Amino acid sequence: MRKFLLSIIFLIFLLNQAFGQDQGYARAILQDLCSPQFYGRAYSLKGDKKAAEYITQKIKALEFNPQLQYFPITVNCFEGNAEIAIKKHTLEAGKDFLVSPTSKSFYGQRKTINFNPNKKNSIKKINKILSKKDSSYSIIFDTLNASTEIKNKYIPKINNHNRNYSKLEIITTPKITFQGIASKQDNYTTVKIANKLSKKNKINIKLDAELKQSYQSQNIITKIEGQIPDTFIIISAHYDHIGTLGKNTYFPGAHDNGSGTAMLLDLIRHFSQQNIKPYYSIVFINFSGEEVGLVGSEYYVRHPIIPLNKTKFLLNLDMLGSGDDGIMAVNGSIYNKEYQLFVKINQEYQLLKKIDKRGAAANSDHYFFYKKNIPCLFFYTMGQYKEYHNINDKAENLPMPVYDNIFKLITEFIKIYR
Repeated sequence: MRKFLLSIIFLIFLLNQAFGQDQGYARAILQDLCSPQFYGRAYSLKGDKKAAEYITQKIKALEFNPQLQYFPITVNCFEGNAEIAIKKHTLEAGKDFLVSPTSKSFYGQRKTINFNPNKKNSIKKINKILSKKDSSYSIIFDTLNASTEIKNKYIPKINNHNRNYSKLEIITTPKITFQGIASKQDNYTTVKIANKLSKKNKINIKLDAELKQSYQSQNIITKIEGQIPDTFIIISAHYDHIGTLGKNTYFPGAHDNGSGTAMLLDLIRHFSQQNIKPYYSIVFINFSGEEVGLVGSEYYVRHPIIPLNKTKFLLNLDMLGSGDDGIMAVNGSIYNKEYQLFVKINQEYQLLKKIDKRGAAANSDHYFFYKKNIPCLFFYTMGQYKEYHNINDKAENLPMPVYDNIFKLITEFIKIYR
């Protein structure tokens, strides 16, 4: 009986080694990448460079020598002041307000007035401000109950006033949900505030914005030689996120895309421990510039480290922190051979609830490879986790319920794909 129990324990151990993956390594990577020291892994305070140095050191610890591919980027950053006060109430960046990623710097005070087109007195006041081009006012237009006629008449006028005279556009919203990053700067400032302002307020703003031009960022490229050394599979994930909003607020980016970055490093670790070379050579690419418009991956496709005609397949990993409802394979309806192989593996091992497919989309770093007719899929997870581009997308909040199974899906694919 003792020998039988030991055999069972040993078998379970072997199955865990073959089937599962210790999340401890990936979780530690994720926790680090989402910490304040990387400033949201964007271009404020050189967060991308700090993250790239961290990733490079992790790869070197696995006895590989990654190559950095530098490229220029133009990006609008908010790394100085980002303060808003309404009367005596100070708002919290990321929680109470966000700014449009194309906003310019703004220092000053504006009076706010809510436009209610259902009240004649309100229309009279707004028309007076518009006719005088009174730059001391920013007009807030709640269009919810406005007729199409009123919207068509007043939206262009109010936008023109706020953007060209007041230089401050204010949008009130029930919930702050999304912050972006941009490669241009407007000549006005837009703020989103998570409450209804009363009829009349004075708003004080201190906002520093800097349009960084020809800022140098970097992709991180790691090669593992295969049995067929001159044919390559690329596995990619972007490590950049959206940075900071002022001195005290940063966006952690756990789901997008700390999760994919952690998976990529874990896959490098996995293949560093294998005694047998993979069948095809593998190139792992940590892309930067994804959030600003796929800049890093577009640059790579224009300046490939390995010839594009030697790239047999690319798998892009982005937002892998959910998955209780399965995963989506972008381009799955185009590259059926690769998609069906993933489906077959999933059915054999019962890994994921489903692997859905869709067509082409320019929504992550696979896209410019697709434009060059390189077979490629982009995986993202589907499920209940909804934090995205906000201050709550933290490592400790990310469930990663099927991380091990996605890892198994990918490694089995690489093992049998021909």
